[in-house]
Amino acid sequence: MSELKELNNLRGGLWIQGLENVRDVVLESREANLGEKQHIQSLRLNWRRSGAQSSEDVESVLEGLQPHRNLKKLCIEGYGGIRFPSWMMNGGLSSMLPNLTTVNLEGCSRCQTLPCFVRLPHLKSLQLDDLEKVEYMECSSEGPFFPSLENLNVNRMPKLKELWRRGLPTHPPPSLPCLSKLKIYFCDELASLELHSSPLLSQLEVVFCDELASLELHSSPLLSILEIHHCPKLTSLLLPQSPLLSRLDIRFCGDLASLELHSSPLLSSLKIFDCPKLTSVQASSLPCLKELKLMKVRDEVLRQSLLVTASSLESVSIERIDDLITLPDELHQHASTLQTLEIWICTRLATLPHWIGNLSSLTQLRICDCPKLTSCQKRCVPSLPSTYSNSLVVHTYSKDAKGQWKRCVPWQPSTYSKSPTVHTYPEDAKGKMVKIGPRLLMSQTLVLIGYGSDAESHFSCCVLMCLSQVIPNHYLEASKAISMVWPSVVDCPDMKALPEKMRCEPTVYA
Repeated sequence: MSELKELNNLRGGLWIQGLENVRDVVLESREANLGEKQHIQSLRLNWRRSGAQSSEDVESVLEGLQPHRNLKKLCIEGYGGIRFPSWMMNGGLSSMLPNLTTVNLEGCSRCQTLPCFVRLPHLKSLQLDDLEKVEYMECSSEGPFFPSLENLNVNRMPKLKELWRRGLPTHPPPSLPCLSKLKIYFCDELASLELHSSPLLSQLEVVFCDELASLELHSSPLLSILEIHHCPKLTSLLLPQSPLLSRLDIRFCGDLASLELHSSPLLSSLKIFDCPKLTSVQASSLPCLKELKLMKVRDEVLRQSLLVTASSLESVSIERIDDLITLPDELHQHASTLQTLEIWICTRLATLPHWIGNLSSLTQLRICDCPKLTSCQKRCVPSLPSTYSNSLVVHTYSKDAKGQWKRCVPWQPSTYSKSPTVHTYPEDAKGKMVKIGPRLLMSQTLVLIGYGSDAESHFSCCVLMCLSQVIPNHYLEASKAISMVWPSVVDCPDMKALPEKMRCEPTVYA
């Protein structure tokens, strides 16, 4: 690092990595002479965790790398010291580096106490990632509190108990006057989150916080996106008036019992997945809701959601609602707007209502694994096969140019558009699912099928077809493009060879 000593006219960004290799820690770090490099705007300091330095040596290196006060962006990665240097602690950061706008700390696994970032007057972005021992951020009652902060990302901080600790319990939670985006991921011990006043907050994401039981938003009039995933102990969610909220996504909150939306007139997408204890969804009106996706909730949640929704829905997906016996009548009011209806694995669904044929805008209907649904009105959609009652069948129906219902496969090359495929899984004598097919109308056809799952539909099927006896390699390249997990070879008695790229024991059905 001594080579940097005389380079005081360096401009822009400076990235120093391999700091674990510094031997004479005091001399070399000070010889870098970063404090005289006034034109450097961004500084990134990196240690590899496999370095042999002691924590005291690491601390000495960072102590000697104090940058010039003009610095705007500071990134510290893999720092193995227990304490941050004196120029960052005891309130010194706001005086030593008053022009900072961005701070990123990642992999500082031994540090327990953070610098006082809240006093930095121009800080706009703060990212804290993989800080294993930090329990809170300091928050005294004096002076401004993040006066310019717009983005706050907190990730992989398993010991974090509070987002910030107040000086006295009687002090009110701090306000964040400029905060726009707040993302909190993998904070296992965070028990509560309270945002007292965030007038500019537009996006909030809270994901994988195992102990989070309470979430309070007092005033966030600009909130447009709210996502809460994998917070199993969260029991209730009370949202203030959110006139701009457009997307609400709640997943895997096992203890959530109630959801209250005071006023969300612009909400266009509502997704609730795997909240089995949720019994109450209260909202005054959802006049702009276009997308509704529910999985593993109660039938009452579906009815309540539809009840407060105006005639605006375009897409409805229902999955694993075990007490659903028939589609609720409230869905009928969306006859003129509903374009896509998906029903997945509703084991007690026995009938489709007569008015389903009045859904004039419906262009796609998918029904998957509803074993008690044995028939469907012929005037509505094509009759379901008789094997439906004991089979796992994925049916996709769409309207053609003449407005007629056609059953189709999720994807196939255009040259085989007249060769529909039906995937069936009947039970054998022992009650096990056995794969039969797919059976194609075109003989001597090789079919590769990859089954995967995504966060929303949980089922996806990609079909790739070829008429030759040997699969060309370019089809395997195409299979990667459609996220094929692994192919199956079906009904190809004359198949003699497989390409090199495929020789990993595909499933073969004779």
